[in-house]
Amino acid sequence: MRPLEDLLPRVLSMAPSCPSPIAEGYILEAAIELAGKALFWRETDSFDISAPDYEVLTPFPDATIVKIEDARFDGRKLEPIDPQRLDDELPGWQSADAPEGAPQFITQLRPGTVSVAPRTRGKLTLRCVLVPSIDARTLPDFMVTDHGIDIGKGAIARVLMHPKGEWANPQVGGLYLAEFQSILVRSHRKALKGQQNAPLRTKPSFL
Repeated sequence: MRPLEDLLPRVLSMAPSCPSPIAEGYILEAAIELAGKALFWRETDSFDISAPDYEVLTPFPDATIVKIEDARFDGRKLEPIDPQRLDDELPGWQSADAPEGAPQFITQLRPGTVSVAPRTRGKLTLRCVLVPSIDARTLPDFMVTDHGIDIGKGAIARVLMHPKGEWANPQVGGLYLAEFQSILVRSHRKALKGQQNAPLRTKPSFL
């Protein structure tokens, strides 16, 4: 992982007087937007569920899950499902006295967590599509090295169009914004093309 500040020189070259915290905030906004369109950040990890809790923390720091591509509990494939449908399939699955059992479903109620149902102990393995979280302080290495220029353009657009900044230059910022929007469109089309045979997704309720 790389700190947001690694992209500061690219952004501040166009607005040297912009305070670093403002620039870093716009870097993060651009990174979230690009990752959400391109769907290029994937991680796989396994972790133990040691207590029969219906909600567990995920092992992806500075990230928010936008899609669960594959989930397995002790090797058994789980079905991603939205919370409302899960309520219909397994009424009372969240209650403290809900019985344990072999998990069939996985869902997400809050950022940074996943829930399996029915509840039990074991090893959960996830392959997820991620975007940076809204409070992230780092980005994956590949986003900085492979997509830093694109993220920089989105951040520069925001910096130059900042409503109260003495460094603002809306005309130039508009040019960067148009270029960044084109990047987003191309990235989204590429992602959709690669998802023609995509597995079921679960959409977090907080999105």
